[in-house]
Amino acid sequence: MEKKYLPMLLGAFMYVGDAEVIKQMLSHAPLVPRWLMPRIGPRAYARYAQRVYGTPTP
Repeated sequence: MEKKYLPMLLGAFMYVGDAEVIKQMLSHAPLVPRWLMPRIGPRAYARYAQRVYGTPTP
């Protein structure tokens, strides 16, 4: 998978997944992505969902 899709993918995981699982996934990441991805992931997924489904939350 291309790196540019990773925020959208994490946002999708955050939308449907368990918060504890997401927290465990990010615990292995370096500090900057661990801090940044929870902030940009949901926005990236909302933009994707808006394009595909016509709403930011499918």
